[in-house]
Amino acid sequence: MIDNIKISLNGFTGSFDNCSLRPNAKEWENYFLYRSNKSNAPLALGYHIPSHRLNIRGSIRKWYFEDTSSTQDLSIQQAKEAFEEVAELLLISFEELRQGHITQCELGLNIPLRSSASVFTSTLVAYSTYDIEQRDGSVTFYRKDRYRDKERSSHKRNAWKQKVACIYDKLAEVESKSTTRKKDKQASVVAKAKNILRIEFIIPNRQAFKTHKIGHCSILGGLLDSYGCLYEVWAKEYKKLFFQPHLDRNSPYLANEAERDIVAHLEKQEQLFLALGHFNDLSVQAKAQVKAQLQSIISLATHRSSQNAASRKVGLSLDVYRYLSSGRKDFGWNIENFPLVTRTLFGSSLSKQALNITRSRINKVKREMSRNNKGKKYADSLDNIA
Repeated sequence: MIDNIKISLNGFTGSFDNCSLRPNAKEWENYFLYRSNKSNAPLALGYHIPSHRLNIRGSIRKWYFEDTSSTQDLSIQQAKEAFEEVAELLLISFEELRQGHITQCELGLNIPLRSSASVFTSTLVAYSTYDIEQRDGSVTFYRKDRYRDKERSSHKRNAWKQKVACIYDKLAEVESKSTTRKKDKQASVVAKAKNILRIEFIIPNRQAFKTHKIGHCSILGGLLDSYGCLYEVWAKEYKKLFFQPHLDRNSPYLANEAERDIVAHLEKQEQLFLALGHFNDLSVQAKAQVKAQLQSIISLATHRSSQNAASRKVGLSLDVYRYLSSGRKDFGWNIENFPLVTRTLFGSSLSKQALNITRSRINKVKREMSRNNKGKKYADSLDNIA
Protein backbone atom coordinates (compact mmCIF):
# COMPACT_ATOMS: atom_id res chain seq x y z
CA MET A 1 0.00 0.00 0.00
CA ILE A 2 2.48 2.69 1.08
CA ASP A 3 5.34 3.47 -1.29
CA ASN A 4 7.28 6.74 -1.52
CA ILE A 5 7.42 8.40 1.86
CA LYS A 6 9.10 11.37 3.57
CA ILE A 7 9.81 11.20 7.30
CA SER A 8 11.27 13.89 9.55
CA LEU A 9 12.81 12.60 12.79
CA ASN A 10 13.77 15.22 15.39
CA GLY A 11 16.55 14.63 17.91
CA PHE A 12 18.19 11.79 15.98
CA THR A 13 20.50 9.81 18.29
CA GLY A 14 21.72 7.07 15.95
CA SER A 15 24.69 6.59 13.64
CA PHE A 16 25.36 6.47 9.90
CA ASP A 17 27.91 3.65 10.05
CA ASN A 18 25.71 1.49 7.80
CA CYS A 19 25.13 4.27 5.24
CA SER A 20 27.08 5.46 2.22
CA LEU A 21 28.02 9.14 2.16
CA ARG A 22 26.61 11.43 -0.53
CA PRO A 23 28.08 14.82 -1.62
CA ASN A 24 27.68 17.23 1.30
CA ALA A 25 25.60 20.38 1.33
CA LYS A 26 25.92 23.31 3.71
CA GLU A 27 24.88 22.31 7.26
CA TRP A 28 23.68 18.95 5.94
CA GLU A 29 25.15 15.45 5.76
CA ASN A 30 23.60 13.32 3.04
CA TYR A 31 23.65 9.53 2.84
CA PHE A 32 22.18 6.55 1.00
CA LEU A 33 20.79 3.66 3.03
CA TYR A 34 20.67 0.28 1.25
CA ARG A 35 18.96 -2.79 2.66
CA SER A 36 21.75 -5.04 1.39
CA ASN A 37 24.62 -5.09 -1.08
CA LYS A 38 22.28 -6.57 -3.71
CA SER A 39 19.80 -3.71 -3.51
CA ASN A 40 19.47 -1.02 -6.18
CA ALA A 41 16.76 0.97 -4.37
CA PRO A 42 18.22 3.06 -1.51
CA LEU A 43 16.55 5.47 0.87
CA ALA A 44 17.96 9.01 0.80
CA LEU A 45 18.95 10.45 4.18
CA GLY A 46 19.55 14.09 5.01
CA TYR A 47 20.93 14.97 8.46
CA HIS A 48 20.68 18.61 9.55
CA ILE A 49 23.66 19.07 11.85
CA PRO A 50 22.57 22.15 13.88
CA SER A 51 19.11 20.77 14.76
CA HIS A 52 19.98 17.03 14.78
CA ARG A 53 17.02 16.42 12.48
CA LEU A 54 17.05 13.44 10.13
CA ASN A 55 14.97 13.42 6.94
CA ILE A 56 14.25 10.07 5.27
CA ARG A 57 13.00 10.03 1.70
CA GLY A 58 12.34 7.32 -0.88
CA SER A 59 10.26 4.28 -1.75
CA ILE A 60 10.03 2.03 1.29
CA ARG A 61 8.32 -0.56 -0.93
CA LYS A 62 11.19 -0.76 -3.41
CA TRP A 63 13.70 -0.58 -0.55
CA TYR A 64 12.12 -3.62 1.12
CA PHE A 65 11.95 -5.68 -2.08
CA GLU A 66 15.44 -4.40 -3.05
CA ASP A 67 14.43 -3.67 -6.63
CA THR A 68 13.28 -0.51 -8.40
CA SER A 69 11.28 -2.70 -10.82
CA SER A 70 9.25 -4.55 -8.20
CA THR A 71 5.52 -4.96 -8.96
CA GLN A 72 4.65 -6.12 -5.44
CA ASP A 73 2.63 -4.14 -2.91
CA LEU A 74 3.68 -3.69 0.70
CA SER A 75 1.52 -5.38 3.34
CA ILE A 76 1.35 -4.25 6.96
CA GLN A 77 3.67 -7.06 8.08
CA GLN A 78 6.23 -6.16 5.42
CA ALA A 79 5.96 -2.44 6.23
CA LYS A 80 6.72 -3.09 9.90
CA GLU A 81 9.63 -5.36 8.98
CA ALA A 82 10.99 -2.68 6.65
CA PHE A 83 10.97 0.11 9.24
CA GLU A 84 12.33 -2.20 11.95
CA GLU A 85 15.29 -2.88 9.66
CA VAL A 86 15.70 0.85 8.95
CA ALA A 87 15.85 1.54 12.70
CA GLU A 88 18.35 -1.30 13.18
CA LEU A 89 20.62 -0.03 10.40
CA LEU A 90 20.47 3.50 11.83
CA LEU A 91 21.39 2.11 15.28
CA ILE A 92 18.30 3.54 16.97
CA SER A 93 15.34 1.88 18.63
CA PHE A 94 12.25 1.13 16.58
CA GLU A 95 10.23 3.19 19.07
CA GLU A 96 12.36 6.26 18.30
CA LEU A 97 11.75 5.84 14.57
CA ARG A 98 8.01 5.47 15.22
CA GLN A 99 8.00 9.06 16.51
CA GLY A 100 8.99 10.40 13.08
CA HIS A 101 6.63 12.88 11.39
CA ILE A 102 5.43 11.90 7.91
CA THR A 103 5.50 14.95 5.65
CA GLN A 104 4.45 13.10 2.49
CA CYS A 105 3.15 9.61 1.74
CA GLU A 106 2.12 7.74 -1.40
CA LEU A 107 -0.71 5.17 -1.35
CA GLY A 108 -0.65 2.89 -4.37
CA LEU A 109 -1.74 -0.49 -5.71
CA ASN A 110 -0.48 -2.56 -8.66
CA ILE A 111 -3.73 -4.00 -10.03
CA PRO A 112 -3.70 -7.07 -12.34
CA LEU A 113 -6.15 -6.45 -15.20
CA ARG A 114 -8.19 -8.61 -17.54
CA SER A 115 -7.80 -6.01 -20.30
CA SER A 116 -5.04 -3.73 -21.52
CA ALA A 117 -3.93 -0.96 -19.15
CA SER A 118 -4.04 1.46 -22.09
CA VAL A 119 -7.84 1.07 -22.17
CA PHE A 120 -7.95 2.97 -18.88
CA THR A 121 -5.00 5.35 -19.23
CA SER A 122 -6.30 6.54 -22.62
CA THR A 123 -9.82 7.24 -21.35
CA LEU A 124 -9.11 8.67 -17.89
CA VAL A 125 -10.10 12.34 -18.17
CA ALA A 126 -10.52 13.65 -14.61
CA TYR A 127 -9.68 13.18 -10.95
CA SER A 128 -11.68 15.53 -8.76
CA THR A 129 -10.83 19.08 -9.97
CA TYR A 130 -7.07 18.63 -10.40
CA ASP A 131 -5.12 19.53 -13.53
CA ILE A 132 -4.27 16.61 -15.80
CA GLU A 133 -1.14 15.78 -17.78
CA GLN A 134 -0.99 12.79 -20.15
CA ARG A 135 2.36 11.59 -21.46
CA ASP A 136 3.69 8.27 -22.82
CA GLY A 137 0.73 6.22 -21.61
CA SER A 138 0.70 7.62 -18.07
CA VAL A 139 -1.76 10.07 -16.55
CA THR A 140 -0.64 12.46 -13.80
CA PHE A 141 -2.77 14.90 -11.83
CA TYR A 142 -1.42 18.07 -10.21
CA ARG A 143 -2.58 20.63 -7.70
CA LYS A 144 -1.51 24.15 -8.57
CA ASP A 145 -1.06 26.95 -6.06
CA ARG A 146 -3.39 29.59 -7.51
CA TYR A 147 -2.42 32.14 -4.86
CA ARG A 148 1.27 31.86 -5.65
CA ASP A 149 0.58 32.18 -9.37
CA LYS A 150 -1.17 35.52 -8.81
CA GLU A 151 1.92 36.88 -7.09
CA ARG A 152 4.28 35.78 -9.87
CA SER A 153 5.22 37.32 -13.16
CA SER A 154 3.48 35.85 -16.21
CA HIS A 155 6.45 33.73 -17.38
CA LYS A 156 6.74 32.05 -13.97
CA ARG A 157 3.08 31.24 -13.53
CA ASN A 158 2.10 27.57 -13.39
CA ALA A 159 5.73 26.78 -12.53
CA TRP A 160 4.74 25.41 -9.12
CA LYS A 161 2.58 22.31 -9.11
CA GLN A 162 2.25 19.39 -6.74
CA LYS A 163 1.60 15.83 -7.91
CA VAL A 164 -1.46 14.31 -6.23
CA ALA A 165 -2.09 11.16 -8.32
CA CYS A 166 -0.52 9.05 -11.05
CA ILE A 167 -2.01 6.20 -13.11
CA TYR A 168 0.13 4.23 -15.56
CA ASP A 169 0.95 0.86 -17.11
CA LYS A 170 3.19 -0.79 -14.52
CA LEU A 171 4.51 -3.54 -16.82
CA ALA A 172 5.54 -0.93 -19.38
CA GLU A 173 7.58 0.75 -16.65
CA VAL A 174 9.10 -2.57 -15.56
CA GLU A 175 10.06 -3.48 -19.11
CA SER A 176 11.87 -0.17 -19.44
CA LYS A 177 14.21 -1.20 -16.61
CA SER A 178 16.86 -3.84 -17.00
CA THR A 179 16.86 -5.28 -13.48
CA THR A 180 15.16 -8.61 -12.81
CA ARG A 181 12.24 -8.65 -10.41
CA LYS A 182 12.61 -10.57 -7.19
CA LYS A 183 10.88 -13.95 -7.48
CA ASP A 184 8.68 -15.04 -4.62
CA LYS A 185 5.08 -16.26 -4.21
CA GLN A 186 3.40 -12.87 -4.53
CA ALA A 187 5.67 -11.72 -7.36
CA SER A 188 4.89 -14.85 -9.39
CA VAL A 189 1.14 -14.34 -8.93
CA VAL A 190 1.32 -10.74 -10.11
CA ALA A 191 3.65 -11.66 -12.97
CA LYS A 192 1.01 -14.02 -14.39
CA ALA A 193 -1.14 -11.01 -15.24
CA LYS A 194 -0.73 -9.81 -18.78
CA ASN A 195 -1.55 -6.27 -17.70
CA ILE A 196 -0.96 -4.33 -14.48
CA LEU A 197 -2.32 -0.85 -13.81
CA ARG A 198 -0.59 1.24 -11.17
CA ILE A 199 -2.91 3.67 -9.35
CA GLU A 200 -1.26 5.83 -6.71
CA PHE A 201 -2.52 8.79 -4.70
CA ILE A 202 -0.22 11.15 -2.81
CA ILE A 203 -0.91 12.59 0.62
CA PRO A 204 1.20 15.73 0.05
CA ASN A 205 1.56 17.11 3.58
CA ARG A 206 0.58 16.64 7.22
CA GLN A 207 -2.55 18.75 6.83
CA ALA A 208 -3.80 16.34 4.15
CA PHE A 209 -3.82 13.55 6.74
CA LYS A 210 -6.32 15.58 8.76
CA THR A 211 -8.39 16.23 5.64
CA HIS A 212 -8.68 12.47 5.16
CA LYS A 213 -9.63 12.17 8.87
CA ILE A 214 -6.51 10.14 9.67
CA GLY A 215 -4.49 12.83 11.42
CA HIS A 216 -2.95 10.25 13.76
CA CYS A 217 -1.33 8.61 10.70
CA SER A 218 0.95 11.63 10.21
CA ILE A 219 3.19 9.96 12.82
CA LEU A 220 4.94 6.82 11.58
CA GLY A 221 3.78 4.81 14.59
CA GLY A 222 0.17 5.84 13.99
CA LEU A 223 0.46 4.98 10.30
CA LEU A 224 1.69 1.47 11.04
CA ASP A 225 -0.90 0.90 13.78
CA SER A 226 -3.75 2.02 11.45
CA TYR A 227 -2.36 0.59 8.22
CA GLY A 228 -5.63 -1.21 7.45
CA CYS A 229 -7.59 2.06 7.15
CA LEU A 230 -5.32 3.30 4.33
CA TYR A 231 -7.17 1.05 1.87
CA GLU A 232 -10.37 2.96 2.61
CA VAL A 233 -8.60 6.26 1.93
CA TRP A 234 -7.31 4.86 -1.37
CA ALA A 235 -10.80 3.64 -2.33
CA LYS A 236 -12.36 7.05 -1.62
CA GLU A 237 -9.83 8.74 -3.90
CA TYR A 238 -10.27 6.04 -6.55
CA LYS A 239 -13.98 6.85 -6.58
CA LYS A 240 -13.13 10.36 -7.84
CA LEU A 241 -11.57 9.04 -11.08
CA PHE A 242 -13.71 9.69 -14.15
CA PHE A 243 -13.44 7.79 -17.43
CA GLN A 244 -14.88 8.89 -20.78
CA PRO A 245 -14.59 6.55 -23.80
CA HIS A 246 -13.46 7.78 -27.20
CA LEU A 247 -16.00 7.75 -30.02
CA ASP A 248 -13.50 7.37 -32.82
CA ARG A 249 -13.94 4.61 -35.38
CA ASN A 250 -10.17 4.37 -35.91
CA SER A 251 -9.30 4.31 -32.22
CA PRO A 252 -7.55 1.08 -31.15
CA TYR A 253 -9.30 1.38 -27.79
CA LEU A 254 -12.82 0.82 -29.17
CA ALA A 255 -12.75 -2.79 -28.02
CA ASN A 256 -16.31 -2.54 -26.75
CA GLU A 257 -18.80 -3.48 -29.47
CA ALA A 258 -21.35 -1.02 -28.09
CA GLU A 259 -18.90 1.85 -28.71
CA ARG A 260 -18.47 0.76 -32.33
CA ASP A 261 -22.24 0.71 -32.69
CA ILE A 262 -22.49 4.31 -31.51
CA VAL A 263 -20.01 5.43 -34.17
CA ALA A 264 -21.82 3.36 -36.80
CA HIS A 265 -25.12 4.95 -35.78
CA LEU A 266 -23.67 8.44 -36.19
CA GLU A 267 -22.20 7.53 -39.58
CA LYS A 268 -25.66 6.53 -40.82
CA GLN A 269 -26.80 10.11 -40.35
CA GLU A 270 -24.49 11.39 -43.09
CA GLN A 271 -27.31 12.97 -45.11
CA LEU A 272 -28.52 14.85 -42.07
CA PHE A 273 -25.07 16.22 -41.31
CA LEU A 274 -24.61 17.27 -44.94
CA ALA A 275 -27.92 19.12 -44.76
CA LEU A 276 -26.62 21.16 -41.83
CA GLY A 277 -24.43 23.06 -44.27
CA HIS A 278 -27.63 24.56 -45.70
CA PHE A 279 -29.40 24.88 -42.34
CA ASN A 280 -29.99 28.62 -42.69
CA ASP A 281 -31.78 28.07 -46.02
CA LEU A 282 -34.36 25.72 -44.50
CA SER A 283 -37.89 26.67 -43.56
CA VAL A 284 -38.89 27.10 -39.94
CA GLN A 285 -40.64 23.71 -39.96
CA ALA A 286 -37.65 21.98 -41.56
CA LYS A 287 -35.29 23.55 -39.01
CA ALA A 288 -37.49 22.23 -36.20
CA GLN A 289 -37.33 18.74 -37.69
CA VAL A 290 -33.54 18.88 -37.98
CA LYS A 291 -33.24 20.07 -34.37
CA ALA A 292 -35.45 17.21 -33.18
CA GLN A 293 -33.38 14.70 -35.12
CA LEU A 294 -30.12 16.08 -33.75
CA GLN A 295 -31.48 15.98 -30.22
CA SER A 296 -32.38 12.31 -30.65
CA ILE A 297 -28.97 11.43 -32.10
CA ILE A 298 -27.04 13.28 -29.41
CA SER A 299 -29.17 11.84 -26.61
CA LEU A 300 -28.61 8.34 -27.92
CA ALA A 301 -24.84 8.69 -28.30
CA THR A 302 -24.35 10.54 -25.00
CA HIS A 303 -26.36 8.16 -22.86
CA ARG A 304 -24.90 5.08 -24.51
CA SER A 305 -21.43 6.54 -24.08
CA SER A 306 -22.16 7.21 -20.40
CA GLN A 307 -23.22 3.60 -19.98
CA ASN A 308 -19.96 2.36 -21.49
CA ALA A 309 -17.93 4.66 -19.24
CA ALA A 310 -19.81 3.43 -16.17
CA SER A 311 -19.42 -0.18 -17.26
CA ARG A 312 -15.70 0.35 -17.76
CA LYS A 313 -15.31 1.82 -14.26
CA VAL A 314 -17.27 -1.09 -12.79
CA GLY A 315 -15.02 -3.53 -14.67
CA LEU A 316 -11.92 -1.87 -13.23
CA SER A 317 -13.51 -1.91 -9.77
CA LEU A 318 -14.06 -5.65 -10.13
CA ASP A 319 -10.35 -6.11 -10.88
CA VAL A 320 -9.47 -4.04 -7.81
CA TYR A 321 -11.90 -6.06 -5.69
CA ARG A 322 -10.40 -9.36 -6.88
CA TYR A 323 -6.89 -8.13 -6.16
CA LEU A 324 -7.73 -6.95 -2.63
CA SER A 325 -9.66 -10.16 -1.92
CA SER A 326 -6.68 -12.21 -3.10
CA GLY A 327 -4.39 -10.14 -0.88
CA ARG A 328 -6.55 -10.82 2.17
CA LYS A 329 -6.86 -14.53 1.43
CA ASP A 330 -3.40 -15.44 0.14
CA PHE A 331 -1.08 -12.87 1.74
CA GLY A 332 -2.84 -11.92 4.95
CA TRP A 333 -3.50 -8.27 4.10
CA ASN A 334 -5.25 -6.63 7.02
CA ILE A 335 -7.84 -4.42 5.29
CA GLU A 336 -9.90 -2.66 7.93
CA ASN A 337 -13.65 -2.63 7.22
CA PHE A 338 -13.36 -4.46 3.90
CA PRO A 339 -17.16 -4.35 3.21
CA LEU A 340 -17.01 -0.53 3.37
CA VAL A 341 -14.03 -0.50 1.00
CA THR A 342 -16.04 -2.67 -1.41
CA ARG A 343 -19.07 -0.37 -1.29
CA THR A 344 -16.81 2.62 -1.89
CA LEU A 345 -15.25 0.99 -4.95
CA PHE A 346 -18.59 0.32 -6.64
CA GLY A 347 -20.61 3.19 -5.26
CA SER A 348 -23.22 0.66 -4.10
CA SER A 349 -23.35 -2.66 -2.30
CA LEU A 350 -23.36 -4.66 -5.55
CA SER A 351 -21.76 -3.87 -8.92
CA LYS A 352 -24.90 -5.14 -10.69
CA GLN A 353 -26.84 -2.25 -9.18
CA ALA A 354 -24.44 0.25 -10.72
CA LEU A 355 -24.98 -1.32 -14.14
CA ASN A 356 -28.76 -1.35 -13.70
CA ILE A 357 -28.75 2.39 -13.03
CA THR A 358 -27.05 3.16 -16.33
CA ARG A 359 -29.35 0.78 -18.20
CA SER A 360 -32.42 2.44 -16.70
CA ARG A 361 -31.20 5.77 -18.08
CA ILE A 362 -31.09 4.28 -21.56
CA ASN A 363 -34.64 2.98 -21.22
CA LYS A 364 -35.80 6.39 -20.06
CA VAL A 365 -34.34 8.02 -23.17
CA LYS A 366 -36.03 5.41 -25.37
CA ARG A 367 -39.41 6.14 -23.79
CA GLU A 368 -39.00 9.89 -24.20
CA MET A 369 -37.96 9.53 -27.83
CA SER A 370 -40.81 7.16 -28.67
CA ARG A 371 -43.33 9.78 -27.51
CA ASN A 372 -41.98 12.15 -30.14
CA ASN A 373 -43.03 11.19 -33.68
CA LYS A 374 -40.03 13.02 -35.10
CA GLY A 375 -37.70 10.89 -33.02
CA LYS A 376 -39.53 7.57 -33.35
CA LYS A 377 -37.29 6.16 -36.05
CA TYR A 378 -34.27 6.88 -33.84
CA ALA A 379 -35.97 5.11 -30.95
CA ASP A 380 -36.38 2.12 -33.25
CA SER A 381 -32.72 2.24 -34.22
CA LEU A 382 -31.83 2.34 -30.53
CA ASP A 383 -33.16 -1.20 -30.19
CA ASN A 384 -30.57 -2.33 -32.70
CA ILE A 385 -27.63 -1.15 -30.63
CA ALA A 386 -28.93 -1.34 -27.05
